Amino acid sequence: MTATSRYDRLSLMFHWATLIILVLAFASIEGRVLFERGTYMRTASKEWHYVIGLLIFLMTLARLFNRLSKGQTPTILPPLPAWQDILAKAMHMALYATLIALPILGVMTVNSLGDPLHFGFGVNLPAFVAMDEPRGEWLQGLHSFLGDALYVLIGVHAVAAVAHHVVRKDNTLVRMMPDRSLMRTVQPGE
Repeated sequence: MTATSRYDRLSLMFHWATLIILVLAFASIEGRVLFERGTYMRTASKEWHYVIGLLIFLMTLARLFNRLSKGQTPTILPPLPAWQDILAKAMHMALYATLIALPILGVMTVNSLGDPLHFGFGVNLPAFVAMDEPRGEWLQGLHSFLGDALYVLIGVHAVAAVAHHVVRKDNTLVRMMPDRSLMRTVQPGE
């Protein structure tokens, strides 16, 4: 496989690290319901969600900068029909837009509801918008809706990658997989 048919190490790191951070974000917010309101664990779960949301935002900005600075993604072989290429670009735009919008909406929601954004160790993010409970409740609904939509987008993205590999038999999935030579273990005596 040629160098232009795979993503570079930094792009791979961003992709898989984003997935891991998203799993943590989903676990922290979905897991909060396991704890009683007002308990330390419920509060800690929400605060972890805030920290992870900020990491998602920063990671997504770094990913976008990396992607745009490269200018071109690795070639899909055999090339996609035009309609699949358009759908793939739309999917990536939807993923990036959602990954940027969710943390912004999360901060605006918490600010609008009058809650501080605690990051632990006495670190609080300042309020960016004034308290406005009706707006906060509306933003919370939108944030929740986009969070659910993100589950769907990620699922469609993963299924499409596998379908490209199994049905279309192109290199779409392989482009984002780590090179086997990077995962090779050193044998005794080497």
